[in-house]
Amino acid sequence: MNIINDVLKVKNQSSIVIKTPEKEITYGLFKFLIFTEVKKLKKIKKKYFFLSSKNKVYFLTRFYAGILSNKIPILCKFEKNKNKVLKKYFSECPTRKLKKILTIIFTSGSENEPKGVILTRKAFEYTCKEMNKEMNIKIGQKEIVHAPLDHAFALGRCHCTILKNGTIFFDSKETIYNLVENLKSNTKIGLSIIPSVLATLLSIKKLKFLDYFKNIKYVQTGAMRFPINYRNKLLMKTESEIYIHYGLTEMMRVTFLNLRKYKKMIHSEGKPFKKNSIKILKNNKSKVGEILVKGKSLCGGYLNKNDWEPKIKNGWYQTGDIGYIEKGFLIYKGRSSNLINFNGRLIHPEYYEEKLDKKFNSKFCMFAKRDKIKDNIICLAVLKNGPKDKDIINFINSQFSNIFISKIFKINKFSYTRTNKLNRKKTVCSIN
Repeated sequence: MNIINDVLKVKNQSSIVIKTPEKEITYGLFKFLIFTEVKKLKKIKKKYFFLSSKNKVYFLTRFYAGILSNKIPILCKFEKNKNKVLKKYFSECPTRKLKKILTIIFTSGSENEPKGVILTRKAFEYTCKEMNKEMNIKIGQKEIVHAPLDHAFALGRCHCTILKNGTIFFDSKETIYNLVENLKSNTKIGLSIIPSVLATLLSIKKLKFLDYFKNIKYVQTGAMRFPINYRNKLLMKTESEIYIHYGLTEMMRVTFLNLRKYKKMIHSEGKPFKKNSIKILKNNKSKVGEILVKGKSLCGGYLNKNDWEPKIKNGWYQTGDIGYIEKGFLIYKGRSSNLINFNGRLIHPEYYEEKLDKKFNSKFCMFAKRDKIKDNIICLAVLKNGPKDKDIINFINSQFSNIFISKIFKINKFSYTRTNKLNRKKTVCSIN
């Protein structure tokens, strides 16, 4: 019950815990709202309930109420066909095990069917406390959480703020306007934000987003790779602390990196937390291989054991990500499923997409396609209003001698997951 005690035993009950453009919620009122929701949840016969992140104040209130009433919140844009999986799991799971579960979060489903990830109370509590140590968060810290709450990244940032009797700032609709207004009216504020959204804000010249960093004490971003050119930009043109991490739904935070402290390792995702470990599964003499992780931040498995067991190798979780270790720091290279076999060599599409994005300030998706003689050819998808084919080809030919682009497809839009990751599978399927 440590997690809920951290919320209920805050000394200054009159301080603000949540601030939105419409309202302010004190810790005292938050406590009252939690107990009100507990009464409602106790009337539910099921051991679990569904929780939507549309209303963020209600979301957090009901989330903590679930902990207090031993009811497990299911965080997802729920699909009806998952109901059978949930019923089966909860009917078979012993009560003592259920008490260890914090919540169940469904993966984004960017490659396969979404999987129900069991996030335990111990993993959540340990990770949040370690983040506060790494970031040296002080009592009363204010933080804007500009990310979906039904994801471990934002949920963790909220709890980190509450642990320090701080104030969480929410945008009603997560608009750029509301975000900018919060930055204008607050000083020494923290900002947690999805990397792709932060990169977009930094790329819009008219917005002049860097001007608002004078009020930002720190930025925490992660959950997918944040391009090096934007890391450099933040280091050179702001005085804010920049924290990034490598994490998964299955393991909230694996690594952590203070960019200002470790400038020479700007290309990395940081070192693992003290009680987390990483190793690389190599198939050949190359230093690059699949990233395997284990430790105190690891989840309690999947709802479906048959999905989880093949992912575990001698106690290590196989992430499906590719990378290597340099001086104890993790270097992320991409997803193993995204690798392209081109003339007997493995191509990492993320590397080239990042270079193209930096050059043309436009989104790209590189993928393989079989031609008539059943050989892989490399293709690019780019928005119709993006750069000209000729300019793309000229840039690639001048910069890279190891790849050849056979086809460029102009598309209306890319497909994204709910956490704003490129849904490569759906994007490519829409082309084919």
